[in-house]
Amino acid sequence: MIDCVDFSQHFSDYLEGKVSEEYEKLIDEHLAACSNCAKLLANARLVIKSLKSLPKITASEDFNRVLRRRLAQEAAKERAAGLERMLNTIRALPVKPIVVTFAAAAIIAFAAVIIETYVISSNEEKVLYSPRIKPPPFPGSSQTAVYQQKQSTTGPMQIGGFNLPDSSSLFFPNRTIDSTLPETMFQSLRDQFQPVKIIKY
Repeated sequence: MIDCVDFSQHFSDYLEGKVSEEYEKLIDEHLAACSNCAKLLANARLVIKSLKSLPKITASEDFNRVLRRRLAQEAAKERAAGLERMLNTIRALPVKPIVVTFAAAAIIAFAAVIIETYVISSNEEKVLYSPRIKPPPFPGSSQTAVYQQKQSTTGPMQIGGFNLPDSSSLFFPNRTIDSTLPETMFQSLRDQFQPVKIIKY
């Protein structure tokens, strides 16, 4: 024998026929003895019968299109509401901290631009203003004697017993030379090229 509590716990299963035969017999015995549970069961069966007699509802042809449009509208409203909440939060903040934050960010960005510009300009100056080698005088000019005297007094540079001539007499017009390269290299190149005498017939 079961009581009203047991019947209420298995009420839905009893209506759908999901209880075992033995338990169904126990429920029938309880319904025969309890008028309240029997009345509850009768009302539930009446509601189910009324629902089954209702006509079937079919959706309209443009139901999906209207549904998607409504969902898009609701999503847009939700985004607008979220943006409004964020703006209200920003408006609620004190003005002074916001101004200080933006000012600090602007100063940091400006300083970074200045430093980068300075580094780039410094590198360009090193390339553009590298020292030039002064070209030697032409043979027969007034400075030839002074130049030859300077060459004789200076003397060649020696490395490992090998005499390296002075490179100041090398003539490369309008050519920027890196000052870090040994000058004797250019003098050695000059010695390899002898002046060519042009004979006119």
